[in-house]
Amino acid sequence: MPNTAAKSSAVRYRCRLLRDGRVVGVGEGSCNSWEAKYRYRWVAEEQVPERLDRASPLKRGGRRTLCEFDFAIERGETSGVYAKPAEHWKKFREAIAAGTARQVEKHTRRGNSAAWEIDVDATLYRIPNPDGADVVNTVQKMAQKRALVAATLIATSASEFFTQDLEDTEGREVDTGGHPFGTREAQDYVRDRKLEELRPKPPVSVDAQTNGKPWTNFGEMRQVFAQLREQVEETRYHEELQLAGVENPGQFQSTNQALATVRK
Repeated sequence: MPNTAAKSSAVRYRCRLLRDGRVVGVGEGSCNSWEAKYRYRWVAEEQVPERLDRASPLKRGGRRTLCEFDFAIERGETSGVYAKPAEHWKKFREAIAAGTARQVEKHTRRGNSAAWEIDVDATLYRIPNPDGADVVNTVQKMAQKRALVAATLIATSASEFFTQDLEDTEGREVDTGGHPFGTREAQDYVRDRKLEELRPKPPVSVDAQTNGKPWTNFGEMRQVFAQLREQVEETRYHEELQLAGVENPGQFQSTNQALATVRK
């Protein structure tokens, strides 16, 4: 259940994943409205509230796309409905003359009208989010998502098989297929190898009329049991091991005991 803090919208969820009534993964996720991406907004200088000192907020460089109607640029009004500072209209006229402005159509109530777009350098200011209440639902959904992802990673050991950044595997021997470490080609190669490992294996076939066994060493025996685990339900797999008096294939005392369980 969500736990809402007094001064900020803070929630925490616990996700339990079940399979055949058994818990296979548990994960927790939390989120709160004081996280930077929810607590603040980056805005242009003219959007900074007058009550805030422009020297106080954090600043960063950025690019902005400005768009104005063709007729508004021609008029260059500094008062009225389309009022803008004279410097604003000057930027558009200079960009149009230089050929750097882009001619587009801007939607109006009466249909589309000719307009121009230009890209300008702009300093952005970080200000407190004026619409903090609007992120309450977003915060709740994010906490749910984080809990689900955490439980899924634990249940499936997905982090062992899938890596978004090869930097996560630094210090481990990783086969990149000859591609330079850290490149897109190396990432694609590692991903394809892992997907191939996860594809369903051919069904294990054991002839009950012979004394042969579908493995030649202990490692192959474990692989056979791993394939069987994928072919039958998880509950059935563990039930058969329990009937054989073991919890995992490595506890079999003899080859015949393991082979009998496989055939069964």
